[in-house]
Amino acid sequence: MGYHSFVPHPALTPYIESIWHYTGDVGHCGLERILPTGAADMVISARDEPLALFRSDDPTRFDQVHGPVFYGPHTTYNVIERTAGASVYGVHFRPGGAGAFVSLPLGELQNTALSLEYLWRSEAERLSADVLRATTPNECVQAIERALLNRFAPAKAPNTMINRALRALRAAPEPINIATLADVAGLSTRRFGQIFAAEVGLSPKLFQRVLRFQNALEHAEHDDARTWARVATACGYYDQAHFIHDFHSFTGLSPSVYAALRGPWRNHVAHH
Repeated sequence: MGYHSFVPHPALTPYIESIWHYTGDVGHCGLERILPTGAADMVISARDEPLALFRSDDPTRFDQVHGPVFYGPHTTYNVIERTAGASVYGVHFRPGGAGAFVSLPLGELQNTALSLEYLWRSEAERLSADVLRATTPNECVQAIERALLNRFAPAKAPNTMINRALRALRAAPEPINIATLADVAGLSTRRFGQIFAAEVGLSPKLFQRVLRFQNALEHAEHDDARTWARVATACGYYDQAHFIHDFHSFTGLSPSVYAALRGPWRNHVAHH
């Protein structure tokens, strides 16, 4: 098994956190839960094989998609399958960043997993062909970057107001009152929420919940004692019950079961 991350082209870095390549082996097969991060993702197989899109509530049911797959921002986990011999590339967008590359507002793509062809038409097929034709990982990454640069539409990227709000939300140690952000933007709370949801794919309140959940996972990862009560307190949850409720909402698991099942990456958990 191998995982390699690539720094995107400088013109893409404001919108894309990383481009990655994963190769699977026999010892790491099976279904996994991918936990919500507040951002969208794109996945491209480097093998001429379909990707399976599973239903999180019933992983025995799935669709097979040939070509790239787009995952919108999620409010709960989605399910993927790791297979031996897999060679998969992915694009992990920054929150709101995917909007500059797709034809629909991200708010309409919440909790979706669909063929990129639905959004890119023939350009998705061309991307798939370029990746299949490439002979090295660097060539694959360059093909992905070319496709993204061709699709880039600055007018669809988050506006200055939303970018400012995203920076404030990520930097704040405690949840920010949405009315405060709306006042700074000179908008009503309702209008600010509408624009934020359309451009980021999640409501401001839900986005803050995902950020706090991700902060809790990071705390747990670096806390040798891994005391969940301490994690909950450090991350600003009202109490342990509130923390467990949010944790289950995003993972479908209790914190202790998550700790037992998680793999080498905090947002990947074996699906049992």
